[in-house]
Amino acid sequence: MKILVLGVRAVPGVAGGVESHCENLYPLVAAAGIDVEIVVRSAYTDKYWPTQWRGTRIRRLWSPRKSGYEAIVHTFLGVLYAGLHRPDVLHLHSVGPAIFTPLARLLGLRVVVTYHAPDYLQAKWGRLGKWILKTGERMAMSFANEVVCVSQHGALELARIYGREPRVIRNGVPRIETPSTNPALTALGLSAGRYVLHVGRAIEDKRHKDLIHAFLRAKLQNWKLVLVGDMAGNDDYSDQVRRLAAQHPDIVLAGFRSGTELHALFANAGCFALPSAIEGMPIALLEALSAGSPVVASDIPANHEVELPQACYFPVGDIDAMAIALAGVPALVPKKVWQSIRQRVHIEYDWTRIAEQIIRLYRHSSKESELGPASIESRAPY
Repeated sequence: MKILVLGVRAVPGVAGGVESHCENLYPLVAAAGIDVEIVVRSAYTDKYWPTQWRGTRIRRLWSPRKSGYEAIVHTFLGVLYAGLHRPDVLHLHSVGPAIFTPLARLLGLRVVVTYHAPDYLQAKWGRLGKWILKTGERMAMSFANEVVCVSQHGALELARIYGREPRVIRNGVPRIETPSTNPALTALGLSAGRYVLHVGRAIEDKRHKDLIHAFLRAKLQNWKLVLVGDMAGNDDYSDQVRRLAAQHPDIVLAGFRSGTELHALFANAGCFALPSAIEGMPIALLEALSAGSPVVASDIPANHEVELPQACYFPVGDIDAMAIALAGVPALVPKKVWQSIRQRVHIEYDWTRIAEQIIRLYRHSSKESELGPASIESRAPY
């Protein structure tokens, strides 16, 4: 069986929730004997990018460098590429790439779409961008052979709007242990258990500035705030976060981190904070819990689905409530509670288990294709 994957910027080692999802999932799918080809964007790679990685094949296709166009153009080219190479299943990730679901079906391809989040709600998009992303959601729900949603709350909302219930196959998380050495902590001047950690891309919906203000208001003695993620961009938001952080010596911009370095930061954090306004199923939050870190998070549906103690939640944008949570949760919620949550996360969000669910879905779709391609009109009522 051959699976072609579209909608990811690049793997391995490229920041992003979808990228992390694919980086963890597809080597496990390939290990089951399935031919996996991941189509990546030239804007995030170079001519020396690996063509084979952990059992998968990597295909580099051209994409423009301009944000807002790269995903649409790259997916269009990728769908044409899939039409030529005839995979058993074309797997599109996210609502932007899903706008080409009807084209893929017209080319006779069987299409699976994974719905990660309602990206059209992100503050960075203008009216046209929001319309394109919303249209992608509608095209996925109308024409895809299978729609996968990474969260239960997201699936229920899609079913309410479109009358079609997606399959729920959640994001996974690796089992994070405390590394034997902590070069990242030493390099950043951190003490184990004495810093608040945030991991996320430099976009407004992650609410970095709220977190900085709440951390300062919490007045945690001899603690630091560590923001992991690339803040080196030329956009206004990254610039605002950099300038705000530069005013306070206890705020550390750690840049992009991955692998053992990132695991060390999770495992040694005194608290992990996720103040986001929008999430699908937050991988960084799951990683913090997998490492056994205390967590505070905004009270959005995605974060509530993880089922933290009620004291860990605060309203989006409520800096005072966030400061109270930062000051109180690490000390007041017993360690045994975090150990119990950690064990539950290891079971419910295990990547091996999730890969098995995806493989069953692929095999089901492939068997259906042997009976002949489904008609595109069969999805039109949605």
